Amino acid sequence: MISFTIGNDKFNFRVSGIFIDSSSQRFLTNTSEDVEFFVLPGGRVEMGEDTSQTLLREIMEELGEEIEIVCLKAITEDFFEFNSINFHEIQFMYVAKFKNKDIENHSDSFKGLENKDIYKWQNINDLKDLDYRPKHMKPIIKEAFEGDYSLKHIIFREK
Repeated sequence: MISFTIGNDKFNFRVSGIFIDSSSQRFLTNTSEDVEFFVLPGGRVEMGEDTSQTLLREIMEELGEEIEIVCLKAITEDFFEFNSINFHEIQFMYVAKFKNKDIENHSDSFKGLENKDIYKWQNINDLKDLDYRPKHMKPIIKEAFEGDYSLKHIIFREK
């Protein structure tokens, strides 16, 4: 994976997916037992792997599901602190959908195949109150849900 640490600084090259269950007004989030906030499902890019292939691989590894990429929605450059570490993260966010819609039948939290991640379908109307990170991506998720697939480039520095 393309992630490295230099002193107190960490770089991540990450890919995530905005998965929408439009029939139930929900989108898929991911967290873990030791984290109090949600992110979009995805993972880190491997050397020599393009970002769309990363998302296909990560979702297969984590959920055992095949997906279809709809479009690239955002490229973000995020600078933030987490657990006293300064992060520099490049993230490609894709709108994607599951080929097998059975995964949309989950009404409560569920574990992935790696048994470390917890997934949950969240109602899009709850997005404003949800502890989702990075917070500045909430409008991008909302746009994707509304069918706005225009590509955004965002640079965000946490204060």
